[in-house]
Amino acid sequence: MTDEQTFEKLYGMRMNGIASALREQLASPQSVDGLTFTDRLAMLVDREWNERENRSLTRRLALEFPRFRGQFVTIELRPSLAPSSRS
Repeated sequence: MTDEQTFEKLYGMRMNGIASALREQLASPQSVDGLTFTDRLAMLVDREWNERENRSLTRRLALEFPRFRGQFVTIELRPSLAPSSRS
């Protein structure tokens, strides 16, 4: 099986995190030199786990706070509104 076929299958199984991490490992093999197979596999699985958790958190936040998505808030502090220190 070629690398491209492997990537197609990973994307087909919706394992985008593993696919992108594997592409990075193949692009710079010196970053994983000296690691065992299980260490490299653990790195791939961690990447997939993190990406799924981030997507889940993003989705939950969007459902919980839909009115805040894409909005920025500016807070202006003016000295006239600061509490006075009267004794």
